[in-house]
Amino acid sequence: VGIGTTSPDTLLHIEAADSPTFRIEDTTNNATLQAAAIDSSVYIGATSNHALNLRTNNTNRVTILNGGNVGIGEETPTEKLHVKEGNIRLETALNTSQSIKFTEVDVERARIVFDPTSDADFSFQTSDASGDLQDRLSIATDNNNTLVGIGTVNPQAPLHVIGNISASDDI
Repeated sequence: VGIGTTSPDTLLHIEAADSPTFRIEDTTNNATLQAAAIDSSVYIGATSNHALNLRTNNTNRVTILNGGNVGIGEETPTEKLHVKEGNIRLETALNTSQSIKFTEVDVERARIVFDPTSDADFSFQTSDASGDLQDRLSIATDNNNTLVGIGTVNPQAPLHVIGNISASDDI
């Protein structure tokens, strides 16, 4: 069936010069699904005040609540990203680094870094007084030995601390 076209390419083909839109609406609960091609972008989603669910094998896999929280394996996510009963995988190409960045009003304040090309394979960084990120805790592997550095990116012992150490009990 062609709407706006005399030569449809699929079973249902909607074509228009001005924002062609496809809508499915449940009038009982006013739940509305809409897909549109507007200018240079494509949109699909719930245009009503309802969650959008992506399903496979008749089971919800991803839920986007009307407030924007996203659940993977979770239908009532309580955070911006809520993953239930699964892992999150960050994969890097060969010899490149990956990081998770923490920002405040577009200013990076902290970072967790995996960098197989540096002395510190895994590090926690926070900003100093000038706003530059500094390694605060580094974990490195050397000949299958795990080395932890506090205040250094190049630990030379299983625990290597640069600076003073304080403890509340015997060490």
